[in-house]
Amino acid sequence: MELLYVVVARVGESGGERLYAETSTRPDYAGTNAFYARSGFRLVATLPEHFAPGDGKAIYELAVAPR
Repeated sequence: MELLYVVVARVGESGGERLYAETSTRPDYAGTNAFYARSGFRLVATLPEHFAPGDGKAIYELAVAPR
């Protein structure tokens, strides 16, 4: 998570307001989805069957405070 903190700080310093992350909705990506949720990202959209049958896309958003 240390890398994520650095990225969030740099985005805020640069005037950025949001970060987006995309991943799969397949069960074997549960750890990835949990990481984003635990890191403060909010699930903003899912696209069922995006990658393949049974493999949707999860889109997460993190609001970044300006610095």
